[in-house]
Amino acid sequence: MKDQNGWRIRTNDELHVTYREPNIVANESKKTRWTGHLVRISYDRTVKKVLLRKPDGSRKAGRPK
Repeated sequence: MKDQNGWRIRTNDELHVTYREPNIVANESKKTRWTGHLVRISYDRTVKKVLLRKPDGSRKAGRPK
């Protein structure tokens, strides 16, 4: 951004006000915490079973739809 003294780096808050986008850093932090939670929970929980499950069978041969 150029101001009276020349070019300068914008802060995250200025970019948020300008572009009205969600905070990427906060979303990544939530994903990281959730991943850590999944690692620590026991193997008999449904969420952990779904995370570790391998798909049954195989895909059909040919071009995907």
